[in-house]
Amino acid sequence: MKSPRTALFVDHAAALGGAEISLLTLMAALDRDRWRPVLATVPGRLAAEAERLAIPVAFLPLARLQADGASRAAHAPRALWRLARGAWSLARLARAERADLLQANVLRAAIYTLPAARLAGKPWVWHVRDILGSTTSSRLLCREAAAVIAISRAVAAALPCAARAQVIPNPVTVTASTGVDRRSLGLPDGQLVASVGRLRPWKGHHRFVEMAAQVEAPDARFLIIGGRDLGEDREDLAYGESLRRQADALGLGDRLTLLGDRGDLAEIWPHLSVLVHAADAEPFGRVLAEAQLAGVPVVAFADGGVPEVVQDQVTGILTPAGDSQALADAVARLLADAQLAGRLGAAGRRLASERFDPAAHARAVERVFDHVT
Repeated sequence: MKSPRTALFVDHAAALGGAEISLLTLMAALDRDRWRPVLATVPGRLAAEAERLAIPVAFLPLARLQADGASRAAHAPRALWRLARGAWSLARLARAERADLLQANVLRAAIYTLPAARLAGKPWVWHVRDILGSTTSSRLLCREAAAVIAISRAVAAALPCAARAQVIPNPVTVTASTGVDRRSLGLPDGQLVASVGRLRPWKGHHRFVEMAAQVEAPDARFLIIGGRDLGEDREDLAYGESLRRQADALGLGDRLTLLGDRGDLAEIWPHLSVLVHAADAEPFGRVLAEAQLAGVPVVAFADGGVPEVVQDQVTGILTPAGDSQALADAVARLLADAQLAGRLGAAGRRLASERFDPAAHARAVERVFDHVT
């Protein structure tokens, strides 16, 4: 029997964001008779989860290439040194593992992977998970990658190589709930409406708070679920602290709860009445797919890749981007109409299980790998 080929996956993150969870799901679903995954990363939760899945992990120096607050000119020598050291280490690993290709999971990983692949004489695939636009970096990476995968049409359309980018939606799974009750989870009584995502301004939690103050449903309670483990810069810290102040100023009081980062979303989903997503130009929105898989109806801005994940009036309700009153009206409508909410939730569960199936995702990515090797 022919030995499996080796795919060397590259990701610089210590924490687990949507890009990293998608990567883990992909590596776990690969056909191991055909492709052997190896992960190049840094110590942290991503590495720990990969090791738990029995995926070989190599720790490499994949540091930030620009320090916060440093001028470009003053920081350039250090950035070049970091890039050279990381790329050389990655190329050496590719040769040692006899990798047949390298996969760059996000932008920074691609910046390291391009020179490493050249040094190792191997093809590489750029998996694009953000709406980047046409920049010097994206034009170079588009030109040099053997193949480009985009997680949504919105992501692909913004690339300078949109015509050759292959759209493959993220794989999404949801662990079944074990039936933990509200009190054990620390959840309030009432109809629960949640915003789930990292505490960063572009995720739009402040719009969620604004929306909550406009919802005319006395029994509604609002939750913000998310932490800041992907970044500790001043803007992120100040944003998290500002949400409580905003809620108090709008008179929400104990109607809004900040739950912080939770590892038990599988237990929380069954208690939610609605998920709200008010992000700016979300590239995909894993949490939207997760909510649908759990049977939770969603309300979201029709922006970025969101309309590709949520079918308006079928699995959720889409509203104009930036319109918090429209969000509030849609949420109030679902809270008042249990039949509508149930219909959207059931359709979401059915369609999401088909569209975001991990096995189908892995087969699609494997076809890209086969084409470039």
